Amino acid sequence: MGETTYRIKKLQSGKKYYFRVFSKTLRSYAPSPEVLFVSPVQNKEKAITAALVGGILFFIVAIILSVCTVKICNKHKRRKQEKAYNAVACRVTESRNGGHGSSPVPLKKHQDDVKSDMVQLLYLGRDQC
Repeated sequence: MGETTYRIKKLQSGKKYYFRVFSKTLRSYAPSPEVLFVSPVQNKEKAITAALVGGILFFIVAIILSVCTVKICNKHKRRKQEKAYNAVACRVTESRNGGHGSSPVPLKKHQDDVKSDMVQLLYLGRDQC
């Protein structure tokens, strides 16, 4: 058999309603037993509280996401600036790690290297005399 539905609108909350359905066929006419329906109580205070909590949570999540977005954008911007600076300045650490072969700034020599260079210069000077 087919199923028939009917939606009743504008019921007041917390009230009792009694329903009875009448059916009619070609041969007969019969009522159904009475059915009690109590409409649920709609608590406006709960709805207002839920709306406030939901709004506050949404606001907090929006702030967190915006802070994360700003941090990520600043990080990318800083990396881009550092990359541009390194391309122009050719940092010493980068030349040691396989960057450009020649650096505009000479590498700092250790004391042992300076002494050995001086000894070599003195030795070269003696050969020329």
